[in-house]
Order: sequence, then C-alpha cells, then structure tokens
Amino acid sequence: MNYYNSVTLSNTLLELKTHTFGTLRKNRKGNPKVVTDNKLKKEQHVWRCKNNVYISKWKVKRDVLYIKTKVLPKLIQ
Repeated sequence: MNYYNSVTLSNTLLELKTHTFGTLRKNRKGNPKVVTDNKLKKEQHVWRCKNNVYISKWKVKRDVLYIKTKVLPKLIQ
C-alpha cells in the first residue's frame, strides 16, 4: 500500500480546516522542483510555501521529503 501525501490533498484538506503532515514521493505531481531537485549535503534543509502548504526536504543519511500545513518548518539542532 502507498500512503503518501500530495500537494493537492493537503490543499483540499486545508480548505476543510484539517491540517496535514506526511511524507511525499519525489515524483508526485505538484511538488515544487526547486525543493525536490535540490541536491543537499548532510544536515541541510530547504523548503517552500504556497497557500500555507509547506514542502520541505532535509538530509541526514538520505533525503526526507515531507509536507505540512500547520506551522513553518525549521531545523532544530
């Protein structure tokens, strides 16, 4: 089974006043290329926002791509 989130789903749920947080597939339609195609070094973080939907990418050992609608993403060290 595949339980990944999407930008379209998050926008729809946000209109219904439901916040989301989840992982994203890199090739999901609607993902901002500036985030998904960005080559990160270890412990780097990049994110973009549109209509209160935040797409974020973070790297420790491998890239982690996620989406959220509640609060601004930030890296705490």
